[in-house]
Formats: sequence, structure tokens, C-alpha cells
Amino acid sequence: MKLKLKKSHKALIAVIVAIPLSLIALSTGVKLAGESWLHKNGNPDAQIGDFFFNPFTGRVEFGKIVGGRSDSQRLNLFRAEIDLEYWPLFKKRLYLKEIKISGIDLDIERDEEGGIEVGGISIPAPSKSTETPEGEPEEPWGVGVESISLDAIDVRYRDPSIAAEVEVKSADFSNIATWTPLAESPYDVALSLNGGGVELSGKARPFADTATAVGDVAVDELPLAWLTPMLKDSGISSLEGALSLEISHDLAFNKAEGALTVDYMGEVDLSMLAVEREPAKFALGSAKWEGSGGLGEQITLKGKLSLGEVSASTVEDGDLLTLKELSLNDLTMEGPEQITFGELVVAGLSALKTAEGETLTLEEAKVDNLSLLNSSRLEVGSASLDTFAVALARDKKGEMSFAHLLKPFSEASPVKGGEVPQEPLAESSSAEDKSFTYSLGEVELKGNNTFSFKDDSVSPNYKSNVEEILLTISKIDSSKIDQSSPFDLHLATDRYGQIDGAGEWTIFKVKPNGSLKLKIDSLNLAPLTSYSQRHIGYRLDSGVLGVNTEATVEEGVLKTVAYIDLKRFEMSSLSPDQKDEYTEELGVPVTLIISLLKDKDENISLEIPMEGDLDSPDVGVGPTVAIVVKKAVLSGAKMAAINYFSPLGALSLAGKAFDLLTALSFDPIIYNASDPQLSEEAKAHLDTVASLMADRPGVSLRFMGVATESDRVALAKAEAERLAEEQAKAEAAAQTSDSAPAAGDAALAESTTAESSEPLPLEDAAKEGSVVGGSEETPAEVPAKPAEPPLPKIDDEALFELARTRSSRVKDYLTSKGIAQERIIEMSPLIKRGEGDAPAVEISL
Repeated sequence: MKLKLKKSHKALIAVIVAIPLSLIALSTGVKLAGESWLHKNGNPDAQIGDFFFNPFTGRVEFGKIVGGRSDSQRLNLFRAEIDLEYWPLFKKRLYLKEIKISGIDLDIERDEEGGIEVGGISIPAPSKSTETPEGEPEEPWGVGVESISLDAIDVRYRDPSIAAEVEVKSADFSNIATWTPLAESPYDVALSLNGGGVELSGKARPFADTATAVGDVAVDELPLAWLTPMLKDSGISSLEGALSLEISHDLAFNKAEGALTVDYMGEVDLSMLAVEREPAKFALGSAKWEGSGGLGEQITLKGKLSLGEVSASTVEDGDLLTLKELSLNDLTMEGPEQITFGELVVAGLSALKTAEGETLTLEEAKVDNLSLLNSSRLEVGSASLDTFAVALARDKKGEMSFAHLLKPFSEASPVKGGEVPQEPLAESSSAEDKSFTYSLGEVELKGNNTFSFKDDSVSPNYKSNVEEILLTISKIDSSKIDQSSPFDLHLATDRYGQIDGAGEWTIFKVKPNGSLKLKIDSLNLAPLTSYSQRHIGYRLDSGVLGVNTEATVEEGVLKTVAYIDLKRFEMSSLSPDQKDEYTEELGVPVTLIISLLKDKDENISLEIPMEGDLDSPDVGVGPTVAIVVKKAVLSGAKMAAINYFSPLGALSLAGKAFDLLTALSFDPIIYNASDPQLSEEAKAHLDTVASLMADRPGVSLRFMGVATESDRVALAKAEAERLAEEQAKAEAAAQTSDSAPAAGDAALAESTTAESSEPLPLEDAAKEGSVVGGSEETPAEVPAKPAEPPLPKIDDEALFELARTRSSRVKDYLTSKGIAQERIIEMSPLIKRGEGDAPAVEISL
């Protein structure tokens, strides 16, 4: 018996069969349509392995999508599941109960025109529409997702600037709905960005009027090299390093105002940072920030920053700087205008390393209590440098040893032609810049500080070492121009020399006030000969300098008396006939005045007053002081020489311009006519000469015997007296001799004739008239007066001999007093023919 089905049953069976068939047909159709779309859009070999859609439950499942054009444009999906709720659609809400996506492998590439290619599918750049929709906008659809779960997602992104690979290991989001803006949406994401781990977790309100996110961010060893192309416009050619951080944040974004505020706390680490920008390379072993901060109307920071193993070098590996450690403690920042920190410490600094070693090394530098207030005032509690060494060297060409390290920077130019365009000065800059002030409580150089300098550009080469450098300066404040800053300085140089100075100074006053106590002890001057030869034309053969002075400065005027001691000071000229500004100023060669100033121990002691205005805008304070000192030393040296030799009759010309050689014109030793003997007065004068010469062993004096016409007359008279005496003796002998009267008369007549034949002096000739020799007969009633015989002629040789005798006896007297004969220079004798000239021995340098 056949069982006949009712029509209703047949219809039910047809529906039951049709539903799965329609679902299969729908799924197959969607699958084929999807593959067709992929084929048409650049993925001819794309395949969709599975696709299922249940319109009754709203569930969609698909997977095993394989596409892409090549290895660089992949489009793969392992599985995706989506559950759609229908009932919210009636309220214009698209609500997905669940989204699960797993196993995506995708390439995204963006070209220079903005076009994007996703897995081989080209998506053109969006065009900018200028049309404004008319009418009131419709109420937007709401979107919500109860949960999203992502895993095993690998996305590679490339554009002309960067290349990045993001691997989402897991990502979970929940409770996301635009219609409940105040509801918190938890999230938890773990991904890898270019090999660096990134973890995000927290709760967010993305659809609130003020969107918020409270959570944590952790980054582990995120490499930085992939950012290099983005920095090429700034000249950076290479960037290496890794970033790690652990931050807790509270973020809020006001959509209406476009205002973002962020509060955060945690730490940030940079490791093995390396940056290369022609012509330099910078490396940082580690950098760590610990603290909290915020971003709102202003940036705030509070915490500690530390850097380790910092180095900078040229691209050719020339060492510019290395730094073991730098730390900023108790850093507080309330915007860029308010910055304070409790302590800045720099340790293990080395700079400009050359083949000879480091140019600068520093064990530690410390700055305490630094504050930047309103971008207009900088306040520092104290600053100190502990144990530094500076070593400078100049080669034979005059270049510093580290010059080759800095040369690449001088050659580098950001502008063609090497000219940098000048920025116009802001009109308000002058007023604002002048208002910036700063203060420094104390600066101290302490520890074992040294400075050395070697100069091969001079001959002989110069070397100097300062073994101790200690300095303190306090109360520095640019806003208090009348405030004095006390200072204390100690230097120990070249093993034995010391320089100590103490005083105070109004650093910022145009016409400063101040005081200085300066003591220089055992400073060796001989090494400076390399520079004295070049700049003043003299060799400093030897000498040890000592200076003791107390100086005051009032309204820019320097007043002081310097007590200078030079021990064993020897200076020689480079050429015998050298003429220079110092010789012109002194009036005598420099070497002579040094001899004049030396005492018996080969030392020079000077008391030199100095006074001068330091307000010289053309040359500055330093050169002005040098000019004042040079003038004072030259003037003081002249006056010291004059004052010392004043017992010999040296002129006192204080306060006047004078020639030293003229000023040192000594009183001569005066003689009676024709007398070569030293008087008691002359001996007393020579005793003074001997005493002064004994205390000035470097001084030699010249002695010149002088004869005059008065000597000639006196000698002639003496000779006449001698001859008359001889004649008288001869006449007496004739009268007592009876045996030969005729012979006696003949001899007498002959003698008289001979004597009368000599020329008479002018005065005698005038008396005698024209009669020369013989006599006239007189009347018998007047007895004839016997005629005086004419004076004999004294030639110049006799005067020269007299002058020589005088100077020789002066020399004998001085040698008897212990003066070395080689210091007593006898000059050629001189005959002076003037009426007022006196017989003498003249004394000169």
C-alpha cells in the first residue's frame, strides 16, 4: 500500500531540503563571488577555501584564503568567525557579538602618490571632495562589538619612508559600543614590532565626548634602525639602538576642544644607541628615565635621568668625547620655562683624544640646585670640577694637536657654497635677551688638577706644566652689578713655581671695583725665551720671578704697588745693534739696564707703582692691564736705576719723559790744574763709586781723563820755573868758576838765545810787543827791569799723558777697593779747550 503524503508535508519537506541547499548555494555563491573579485583586483590565483553563512543565526565563517601576487604581496587568512545580532538592526545598530580572526599573513605597501596595495589588491588614494552634503545629516548607525579576539596576525607595511613588520600574537577587546560611550572597554594586546615586544593593557572609553584610556604600556628591546629613512631630511644617515619602557598612563582627549592630556609614570630605557650624521658619530651605551610626568597645557616631568657610556667621534673614528656617566637627579619640569634639578653629575669625561693622549680628562663635575625660572633667570647653587687634566700641544706648523679632529666640522656646510643664510634678528630679541639673568652661588676647582702645554712651533720648543690648580669663586649674580664676588686661586707650576691670588671683583659692573692680593714665587722665566725671541727680540737666558702686590680697583681705575724680585735674571739681545721699542722707551739697551739693576747677588728688586684706567673698549680689560703693567715696569726700572745711582749725581726726573742715559750722568772727579793726584774729596767720591759697584757686579763704568787749557798753562809755568831754576844754578856755578869764565858766558848767551827763540804765549807776546829774545838799551837815568823769560810750549801729548795718569790712578784706587779691573773701563783721554772746562775724570756707563 502506497503512503501518500499530504501536500503540507510535501511542502515542509521541500522547505527543509531547500534551506540547506540554499545555504550551500549562498555560501558557494559568495565564495565564488569573492574569488572572482580577488581575481579581478590583482590576485588571479587567489582561492577561498571555506565560507559559511547562516542567515538564521547571523554567523559567518571563512578561512583558508590564499592570495597575493608574489612573496612581497601576500594575502593569507587561516580562519575568521563573526556572529551578527539581528535585533539591534531595527535600532540602526550594527552589533557583532563576536569576532575571531586567526592566521593573517598580509603585505601592505603605500607608494609616493598615496596609493595603497593590500595583498596585491590596489586601492587608489582617496580623492579630496569639496562638495558639502545638503540638508541635515542623518543619524549615524551605531556600531558595537561584544568581543574581539585576534591571534597569529603578521602584517608587513612599506612606504618610501619606512618598512615595518607587526606580528600580533594576541589581542582581546571587549564591550565596545558607540551607544554606551561611558562604558569601559577592556583591552589586552601583545605584539611584536620589527622584532621588539610591545604589550598594551587597560580600559578605554573611546566613544565618550572625552575619550579616555587608563592602562600600561610595555616595550621590550624595540629596535630603532627602521626609523632611519624618516630622518634622512635631518642629515642622519644611520640609527641603531633599542627602546624599552614600562609606563602606566592615564590619557584623556577632549574631542570638542581637541585637547589631549596625559599623566604617566614609569621608566624608559635606551640601549646601544648609535647615530651617524656626517661628519660625526654619536653612541650611547644606556639612557634611563625614571619618574612621572604629564602632557597638557604644558609638559611636566619629575624624576631622574641617567646616561652611561656616551661617546662622540668623527666618521673616520677620531675620538671627540667619551663620558662614563651623566645623571640628573631630582629633575622637575613645569613646562619649558620652569626647570629645576637637585643635582647634575658628570663622571669619567675624556675629550679630543690624539696620538699623544686625551686633550681633556675630568674625573667628576657636579652642579647642585639648578633652576630655570620663567625662561628669564638661571640660578645655580654650586658647581665644582674635581680632578681634571688639560694637555695642549702645538705642532711645528702652529696647529693644535686636536685640530684634525675638528677639521671635518669646519669643512661641512649645509648650504652650497659654504655660506649659511643669516636669519633676520627678531625686533624684540634685544629687550628680552637683556632681561635674562643668572646667579651662581659658588664655583670650585678641586682635587688633583693639572695643565700642560707643549709648543713645537717655536725654537727651542716650549713645555710647561701646572701641577696644582685650585680655585673658588662665589656670589656671582648678573642682576646685582654692585655685588662683589670673592675669589681664591692657587697654582703650582713647573715643580717649583707658585701663584696665589685672593680678592673680590664686581664682575658685571662696567667700571668695576675690586681688590687683589697676588703673590708669585719662584716662577722660572727661562722657558719663555721661545716667545720672548719671537715677540720682543730678546732671549730670556735665565731668571726666577717673584711678585708681591696688593691692588685695588675703584670705578675701573687700577692702583697698586708691585714688589718684583728677579733672581739670576739674564736677558740678551738677538743682535748687537738691536733697536726696539723697549730701548727707545728706556733710552739705553735693555741689557744695560738689567746690569744697572742687579745687586751683588745677581738679583733685581723693584718697587713699581701702577695706576691706569681699565675701561678701554678698544682692547678690553686683559690687554689694558698688560699695557698698564708694561709701562709701569719700564718706568719703574728707569727710576730704580736713577735712585740707586743718585749718590753719584744721577738726575731725578720723576714724572717726566727722559732718556735714561742722560739721566745717569754722574758727577766727575775734579782736579787742580796740572795735578794728577786724588784729593780727599775725590777719594770719598770714589769710595761711593766702589760701594755702588760692589753691590752691582754686573755694572761696568767708563772713566775718561780730561785735560784742559788750564792744565797747559800750569804745566808751562811749572816748566818755566824749572828752567829758570836750572839757569840760576848755572849762573851761580859760572861765577864761582874762575877757570872758564868765557865758556860760561858763552854757554849762558847760547842758553838765552835758545830760550828766547821759543814762541811766547799770546798774552806774553802782547806784553812784549814785537820783541822776541834780546832787549833794548834804556836811558842811563832809568835802570832797566830784567825781562821775564817766555813760557815754554806744552804740546798736546803732555796733556794726553796727564789725562791718562788721572784715569789710571782712579782705576788703581778702585781696584784697591776690591773692584775687578775688567769692570773699570779706561777711555781714550780727551783735551777740552773751552774756557770753563775743568780738569777731571768723567764717569759714565
